[in-house]
Amino acid sequence: MVLNNTTNFFDDLADPVYWYVFAACNLVAFILWIVSVLEKNSSQVDRIWPLAPAVWTYVYLTLAVTVYSFNEYKISLARLIIVTILLTASAARLTFVFWRKGYYKRAHEDHRWAKLRATQSKVQFFFVNLLFIGFFQNWVLFSLNSPVWFIVKNPTIDDELNFLDFIFMFTFIASFVYETVADQQQWTFQSRKYKWLAEVNNSEDQDVSSKYGQEELDDFRRGFLTRGLFKWSRHPNYLGELGLWWSLYGFTIASQYKSMRENFLVQKSLLNWSLVPILFFTLVFQLTTYSTEKSSSEKYAEYARYKSRVSKIIPWFTTYKPNNVDVDDNN
Repeated sequence: MVLNNTTNFFDDLADPVYWYVFAACNLVAFILWIVSVLEKNSSQVDRIWPLAPAVWTYVYLTLAVTVYSFNEYKISLARLIIVTILLTASAARLTFVFWRKGYYKRAHEDHRWAKLRATQSKVQFFFVNLLFIGFFQNWVLFSLNSPVWFIVKNPTIDDELNFLDFIFMFTFIASFVYETVADQQQWTFQSRKYKWLAEVNNSEDQDVSSKYGQEELDDFRRGFLTRGLFKWSRHPNYLGELGLWWSLYGFTIASQYKSMRENFLVQKSLLNWSLVPILFFTLVFQLTTYSTEKSSSEKYAEYARYKSRVSKIIPWFTTYKPNNVDVDDNN
């Protein structure tokens, strides 16, 4: 095996093998775009969103064994296997979440794409569907597991798994659990809220709400969840998702532990090129949050107060209090 000992920041991307894989990504994007045109449904990329990063990770793992001879160096392969298992678990969880929400039904289309189709001209939507929905989203999904490619191209063949590997394994698992709990709390709330609304609208029984607790009914009438993890953060699931990808980046640092120990802060140690897509994804989440909260503020009268009291993503000590409850600004 020949290690990548060059020092240019983006040297890892010069490998032709990487561009062969990227070409495969573009082929997938083109096929999904064709399907979206034929089906008149632009949510084809949405359906592969949970799976794509894990699939490309399996491609990288295969290349590590077949092209870069990682099978000769069990320790380096162990790190890649751990990362692959973690991303597979994340993909399985998110696939279940998408299935539960009905995203894999043939007729399902994201309301954003349907709105764009209705408000734009055919020419405008053609290019949006091709360039943004089709190709750009696939590029984002392809880039998310860039840290895996970094590990493939920068293996530490004479290092055992070190304490940094276990730290980032723990943060990945903790983020996974945190996001899972947040998603389940939101799913339970929304399911019960719509069940309650249906019962109220369809039942002549005036005591239909007696089966629900007062706090739960308050949330139903308010329209959004303010309990559980949502008491401390408006978007705890976002924190969990971001934690996964930042933990993945952490493995690139762990993979260079020996060089960092011998020559602290050498190039490609704490900062490397695979950080770029993680930073971009973090920015995308900020934009998504802004759009989501703008919609919620327009839909729910009390959301502005909730927003003013509760931290956006990172949990904090201030919590929401209903509008009819006096609030001490220091609490």
